[in-house]
Amino acid sequence: MPQVSHALAQSFIALSSPLDQDDNLDRALVRIAQAACAAPVGHDEAAVTLALKGKPEVVVVQGPASFALEQAQLASQAGPALDALRNRRVTFVDPISSTTQRWPEFAAAAVEHDVTHSLSLPLICDNSLFGSLTIYGMDSEHFDRSDLDRVQRFSQYVATAIGNAQTYWRSVEISKNLSVALETRDVIGQAKGILMATSAINADQAFAMLRDASQHLNRKLRDIAVEVTLTGRLPRDPEQHDKAL
Repeated sequence: MPQVSHALAQSFIALSSPLDQDDNLDRALVRIAQAACAAPVGHDEAAVTLALKGKPEVVVVQGPASFALEQAQLASQAGPALDALRNRRVTFVDPISSTTQRWPEFAAAAVEHDVTHSLSLPLICDNSLFGSLTIYGMDSEHFDRSDLDRVQRFSQYVATAIGNAQTYWRSVEISKNLSVALETRDVIGQAKGILMATSAINADQAFAMLRDASQHLNRKLRDIAVEVTLTGRLPRDPEQHDKAL
């Protein structure tokens, strides 16, 4: 049990890492899944399956057995990890044997890799479902009530970490989009001012010129505006320019 406690402690530390240590949401999710799989609470292997883009996807597995069992479930679209995800409930299989008829592909892979029991828990935070955490056992010490309580508490912490990561990176994306929008507004305003001064027109007419150039040249309005601020004039159609020469 001391080894289990140490593994859990290390996983809790990893899950508590600053949200800005990752480059993007995908890397944050992989880090969280790795931390989750590093603490199989006294059993042999673990896997994390996420469903953030409309379909289940295995993010991290801890070893060859968990990899084989997760792949068998994805291929057949049936198994305890997917049941936990789809039904939002703990799915416990003990024992797993060749006679487990509910998920024959999963059972066959389990028998082949000497997996005797599994425990799958949905990862839910604030009523949002993110995926499932599955613990696989390959020994005679099957899960007991203390295992279930410990894994449930841990899975809630994992789900919270995923929810926090999503919230953080969503806010980063919103902030970036807002910054781009403000920069675009400023550069268009500068371009309009230049055209108003050089062509003796009003703001609406200047914007219409930018818009027409954007449509005619099939370029983004912001790119047209940037060129106006750099050159002092609207970009020319290359074909029309060649004809003029």
